[in-house]
Amino acid sequence: MGENVRVHLKDRQYSILRNWNPVERQFRGWYINLELPWKSSHCGYDSADLILDVVASDDLRSWRLKDEDEFRWAGDAGILDSSTMRFAERQARLAMDDIAHLRWPFSADWSRWAPRAVSFAPRLPTGWDQLDG
Repeated sequence: MGENVRVHLKDRQYSILRNWNPVERQFRGWYINLELPWKSSHCGYDSADLILDVVASDDLRSWRLKDEDEFRWAGDAGILDSSTMRFAERQARLAMDDIAHLRWPFSADWSRWAPRAVSFAPRLPTGWDQLDG
């Protein structure tokens, strides 16, 4: 996806990703990534992608589900169980309702969140790549 900003709301099980165009210095697109609840870990937070996503137009006047075929396949293959699939579908409906009603952060002025130019890579903590327990 290139450069992007991710916003995770503590009361929602999805993240909102906005692509950043550094030349035009503006955000483009809305990508809503459905995911399992975030859990604190020794190096940040852990979650799992639920495959199904929502994509919305820049002006938030239209939106659609993305990756429905892969989502159904994951259910048929036993990768996602039926309760997880129902959870993902509920979260998708909630995200689409949040878009339809322009609930924050869909109503926010994202231009104020423009990222600063960064000329260094952040340092990851020791053990960031090790699984807990």
